[in-house]
Amino acid sequence: MDTSAAIEICRKAVAASESDDVLAVAQVDQDGSTRFANNAITQNVASRSGKLRVQVAFGRRRGVATVTGFDDASVRQAVARAEAIARLAPEDTEHLPPVEPARYRDLPQGAASTAAADPARRADGVARAIAAIGDESLRAAGSYTTENVLMAFANSRAAEGAFTRSTSTFTTTVVAPTSSGWAREASSDVDDLDPERVARRARDFARLGAEPREVPPGEYRVVLAPAAVAEMLTFLLFSAQQKDADEGHSAFAGKRGTKLVSDRVTLRSVLDDPACPGVPFDQHGLPSDDIDWIVDGELRHLMTSRYWATHKGLPHTPYPLTVRMEGSDKSVEELIGSVERGLYVTRFWYTRFVDPMALLLTGMTRDGLFLIEDGKLAAGARHLRYNDSPLRVLSNIVDLGRPEVVHGYLSGRFPPLVVDGFRFTSSTSF
Repeated sequence: MDTSAAIEICRKAVAASESDDVLAVAQVDQDGSTRFANNAITQNVASRSGKLRVQVAFGRRRGVATVTGFDDASVRQAVARAEAIARLAPEDTEHLPPVEPARYRDLPQGAASTAAADPARRADGVARAIAAIGDESLRAAGSYTTENVLMAFANSRAAEGAFTRSTSTFTTTVVAPTSSGWAREASSDVDDLDPERVARRARDFARLGAEPREVPPGEYRVVLAPAAVAEMLTFLLFSAQQKDADEGHSAFAGKRGTKLVSDRVTLRSVLDDPACPGVPFDQHGLPSDDIDWIVDGELRHLMTSRYWATHKGLPHTPYPLTVRMEGSDKSVEELIGSVERGLYVTRFWYTRFVDPMALLLTGMTRDGLFLIEDGKLAAGARHLRYNDSPLRVLSNIVDLGRPEVVHGYLSGRFPPLVVDGFRFTSSTSF
């Protein structure tokens, strides 16, 4: 299915409805994943799925229905179900009419190479990665994934649009007898990935981390790799809701327009990055644009729903599908070289809230925690649990490095950071 066909399906749904307001959204997902463990491919999964979501309203009574077919009978069924629900539903005080037609930005679409990637290509990448490790005493596990999305919408005010989006990732964990190393690359275009490079990086971390040393909990100067930075910022942005702040339910209450973190911090949504592009419109069909979340440490915007933006007279700023934290041209090696004694964190896992109002998080290091001595990675360290806030971490930045593409709960470009006084509260048994 192409974008024109997807829009035509949405138009049919709009035409079939008798309601006051109609919004139809069609989405097709094409995903492939080749997984491996113990230096061998264990699974190949491919899926293709589609759904049509129809939202209708009679006044403020709103109904939504979703079907997994695009034929005429399925379209009529979705409309009929949505209308039946709307007639029985209570009034939705936050309901707004469909958006007016608008012009959308010409953003990078899904990469043709990613859409064309097949199991044979992924299997070849996995084989080359395992060969690049070159050490039978090490065991590699991971995945090579490609994702392609087509989305289109149309509404009863003649607004319509469509886009395609793609993501590819290669991830591997290399396990040694007493340590492990991890690495990942991500991009919209699968041609940007180098599985061998990823495997060698994970192998080198696994070797370096052998026989990890005990490290006492405490406050350390740390170098956080981009994946670790992205994990903490995910929780920061999840919490950055304008409605919650206005009602006094978040750490951002009263902070908009004030200095929030170090003036070294600038966090933006930049939609035209080819490696991690945004989308031209949001879930309602409103045009998307670049957003300055934090500039020179000052909080400029919080996520604001369409209803809350209308209610408060604020710009509509939806959850960002891509984020960029500005950095420098310094490499991770240069940042490590600037630290006399500290720790290097590859990534975090099991991050959870301790106190949402203070934005206090806890989690553990994983797949590579290293002692830094005299500007070099000296040895592996046993993993530690941390309790700290991304607001405090971003206020204690000493230096920033070159941003890298990261794909996860939050995708975009993130730099490695040197941070003072990062709080580790306890040791782990691994």
